[in-house]
Amino acid sequence: MKKCILFFAAIWMTLCFCSCDDGRIYEKEVNIQRDGRAMKLTGRFSGISNWTDDYSVVVAGFNDKSEYAVITKSLPVNVTDGTDIVMTLGGISDEVKSLKLCVISRLRECIVEFKTMEDEELAAITDTIGCGNTGRGYVQFHPVTGFR
Repeated sequence: MKKCILFFAAIWMTLCFCSCDDGRIYEKEVNIQRDGRAMKLTGRFSGISNWTDDYSVVVAGFNDKSEYAVITKSLPVNVTDGTDIVMTLGGISDEVKSLKLCVISRLRECIVEFKTMEDEELAAITDTIGCGNTGRGYVQFHPVTGFR
């Protein structure tokens, strides 16, 4: 009987001192590496908040295979008309063949196109284009690695 109690006590103590930890030490800071190009948009825009919630005014990257955006970044909606907007879209892969300042639907399909930069123009190290009727602004494209 004593052997049985000691045996079960030993098993119980073994189970108590065992842990379910997988042993991995997690990093406190997550650093996501984003390669590719970056685009800096600077401009004065108006009427962004006039679009319904079904649509977004964005800078979007498109490829040749689909009419849906590969990468997007929305312009801020809650700014006063005529306010200068500065934003950066990073991580633009080589898959992207054109960048557009446009309005997209919830499906990321281009509805209204304001300005486009095609593949030939994207190859430039730095380029600046005027935004025409969208305001007095410009768009700059920069190749980067390790964008944060």
